[in-house]
Amino acid sequence: MTHDDSFLRRQYLINLFPIMFSLLGGTINALIDSVFISLKLGKDGLSAVTLSMPVYLVMCCIGALIAAGGSFLSAREAGQENIGEAKRLYHTALTLALISGILFSLFAIAGGPISDFLAQGDQLGGYIYPYIFVSLLGSLPFMLIYFPVFYLQLAGKRKEISMMTVIMVIADSVLDMVLLFVIPLGMTGAALASVISTLVACIYGFACLNRKDSDYRFDAKLFGLKGSGTILHYGSPTALGNFYDAVRLFAVNALILKIAGASGAAVWAILNTLSELSLMIVSGVPQAGAPMTSVYHSARENTGIRVLFKLEMLVGFVMSVVFCGVLVLIHRPLESLFNSPEVLTMPLLSLGLSVLANVISTIWSVYFNATGRIVLSNILTALRRLILPVAVLFSYCFVENAYIWNFLPVSAMLSIVLTWIIVAVISALNSGKKYPLSGMLLLDDHLERENKVLDYSVAANVESVCDASERIKEFCQANNMDKKNIYKMGLAIEELLTVMIQKSSSDLKTIDMRSFALDDNTGIRIRCAGENFNPFDHVDEDEDFYMGISMLEKTAAYVHHSYTLGMNTIIIFL
Repeated sequence: MTHDDSFLRRQYLINLFPIMFSLLGGTINALIDSVFISLKLGKDGLSAVTLSMPVYLVMCCIGALIAAGGSFLSAREAGQENIGEAKRLYHTALTLALISGILFSLFAIAGGPISDFLAQGDQLGGYIYPYIFVSLLGSLPFMLIYFPVFYLQLAGKRKEISMMTVIMVIADSVLDMVLLFVIPLGMTGAALASVISTLVACIYGFACLNRKDSDYRFDAKLFGLKGSGTILHYGSPTALGNFYDAVRLFAVNALILKIAGASGAAVWAILNTLSELSLMIVSGVPQAGAPMTSVYHSARENTGIRVLFKLEMLVGFVMSVVFCGVLVLIHRPLESLFNSPEVLTMPLLSLGLSVLANVISTIWSVYFNATGRIVLSNILTALRRLILPVAVLFSYCFVENAYIWNFLPVSAMLSIVLTWIIVAVISALNSGKKYPLSGMLLLDDHLERENKVLDYSVAANVESVCDASERIKEFCQANNMDKKNIYKMGLAIEELLTVMIQKSSSDLKTIDMRSFALDDNTGIRIRCAGENFNPFDHVDEDEDFYMGISMLEKTAAYVHHSYTLGMNTIIIFL
């Protein structure tokens, strides 16, 4: 029996595009704001938005810190069939975010000094102040927007994620036109448009999470702060990434002003705006697979983890190549759209090449976050998003006539090289241990090497089910299981898979299986796509059809069904 990656590939791809679209929503909003501000207020307004971006990124940093940490832990608990704990972690993270958002809004009273600091003595302070004042005052929606995105993904509600994005983009576009052109509120209007559109999307997202079929409905009894430290620990790579972006942007703004003056700052404002579009690839590709990686890692399913990692690398490479090509092809329309003071062909090529390298190192660092290697993930994130870009650009201060936009691809390539070196060293240091870590993913494969687990796929037809039931007996016999348990294993496979195939949607192609014979338990785990369906809840409806299921439920030591990430998961201990 072999493991067919078609199930995981399909699950990943149907998660990918809603997640990319949700990230694109925030990017489109930034692009829309930039275009409208540029048309209404000129290059000074556009530059002010770029200089104000660190404040926005700090708000995102806090929201991502809490929501990402909570969702990673909830995914881990769901992978271990602890749905109750996953719910509690959600409410703890939400409590933290509400408190943080309310406290952060108080910083609006310091809007004047903050705008003066960001303007660095330039005349742009008058544009920056109203923008950051409104953004800080309405910081709560910017922090909460991550929760519906991450937890709707865990709940398998992909259409709702896409609808959130549509709502936010449409609301922001309409409000920008009204508050900039009909009611000319200037930078205040642009900031209000972002706050209100994000708030409306939040309301819709939380309403979807609060439906009766969701595991993440509001429960007043579960709100609290228990486990906050663990949530902040697991969310630190995502949060620090946003923090590093804020620091990097401030440093890069200052360096480009020093090296290339106002003209260079205008080009950088355009590149920075367009780089937001690349987040749908650089962040979307790994984020779509991170919850699945976390679930599979908690269940020690290394085969599925490897399939996901290779798939992310392939998808990221293809998408970034396309993105780079499109940027270069449409350089003239972009020059006109943003009133660029320079030809953008080479700067756009530099940006596109950096995306190609960044997606590779980001997939690696997010993978380590999802598998619990938080310190390693934090180190790789700091290198890629702050240390290397600033260091390379700073070195150009001492190089006469240097082409400064090369700092983007050069720093990104250095990030890949350093990531490979760091991971290779860790793998080598563990090679002599009892359970050495494998290759570049640092996985413990001793169960697979000792033939204690077997991962395989079964086609969704009766013939394949019967064949799998017979062939799995070889695995049972190799692990010295007695005849009674071998019989139970065969019965479990035949009965459960037959029911799942007949009751699931017609597009069910394959079912992923894992048989395990460990010291503490022996059993099977079944994963398949489709609607939420627990066969053990329907035993009384048709006694003849569910007879085998009823027998299995009575004789098994433990039976559990869960529905996470749009997947039915059934685990049986014999």
